[in-house]
Amino acid sequence: MGKAELVNELYARLKKASFCKVRRFKRSEVITNYIQHRDVLHCLLSGQANLVHYTRYGEEQFIEKYHRYDYFGDGFHDVILNNEYSVIAKRECTVFSINVAELKERPEYHHELLLFMEMLQIRIREISSHNTILIQRTTRGKILEFFSLLSRRTLTREFELPMSYTEMAVYLNADRSAMTRELSLLEKEGFIEKKGHRIRILTQR
Repeated sequence: MGKAELVNELYARLKKASFCKVRRFKRSEVITNYIQHRDVLHCLLSGQANLVHYTRYGEEQFIEKYHRYDYFGDGFHDVILNNEYSVIAKRECTVFSINVAELKERPEYHHELLLFMEMLQIRIREISSHNTILIQRTTRGKILEFFSLLSRRTLTREFELPMSYTEMAVYLNADRSAMTRELSLLEKEGFIEKKGHRIRILTQR
């Protein structure tokens, strides 16, 4: 099953369970803080949210963007003191939250636990794909690997970027100016066509 099917089935089965809850969040509200809320899986039923990291100097750094049917929690990140992560609603959101520790202790929810494990496998593959992008040695290599990933996900060479260019630079761990230059060169050299956030891959590497 895909992410949407997994999240919908888990929600249908667990929405009345005592260890689960559904909450709505307004724009800019904090959905969760990974230091304070541990061992909880949050599923985004609607809206959009960002994972941000706060440095010891109080600076906010964008890490990831979440859309409908994405899920997140402290289990996917190395959370320690002075390394604080928070998820902030970027639009009005509806979030389904599951206390994973309690789910694991309830044998009557065996099937739901299997769904949860399948969701973890998908998330691990996503993290692995991101790491494949990050290990590319050049900014161009990161951009092309990212575009190749989006092309495989959409099964087409033309797709809409799922984030702003500023967020893309953070996601690629690339300098914003250097990334902009490489995008212009890729377009000039005939590798891609770019119109706003719409990208079309013209030729393979």
